[in-house]
Amino acid sequence: MPLPRRSRPFLRWILAIVLISGISIQFIRPTLQNPPVTAEIQVPPGVRQILHQRCYTCHSNQVQLPLLDQVVPAYWIATHDIQEARAHLNFSEIGKLPAARQRAMLFEAVNQIQMGAMPLPAYLRIHPDSGVTPAELAVLRQSLLSASAASQLAKPAEASAVQAADAQYSSWIASGNRLS
Repeated sequence: MPLPRRSRPFLRWILAIVLISGISIQFIRPTLQNPPVTAEIQVPPGVRQILHQRCYTCHSNQVQLPLLDQVVPAYWIATHDIQEARAHLNFSEIGKLPAARQRAMLFEAVNQIQMGAMPLPAYLRIHPDSGVTPAELAVLRQSLLSASAASQLAKPAEASAVQAADAQYSSWIASGNRLS
């Protein structure tokens, strides 16, 4: 059923207001800055490539938003999520931390991917190609395992720690194997 002639101008005004409002809110944008990379994570090239492709969109200082995320209100959501992601894990600054802490954070990231918590499910619905493939996940896990094994082999025990353990063992033997 067609609209009466009197409602058409009113509908045009409403449409014009909605269009002007939609264009106007595009200029209300929080700043999304990309500070310089200060200490990038040190990982093998294959792992670095996976992290660049899948994680750096939110978890680095090298963010380049896809065109779909440039439109407000998606921009507001993306900016908020990126700020939260950087606060939790930032691959552009993680190199400042001790190696063990870096491995722990990478281990947590891999676990989040395995559980399906990362990338965020809402982000995956909009960007289905951003998910980590099973092959990429296997590369990340293997890298963690080999790095963990290498760090254990590379660290010989300090002489004082060995002497303290030997002394404790000797006293345990001398006391008749009783727990103190």
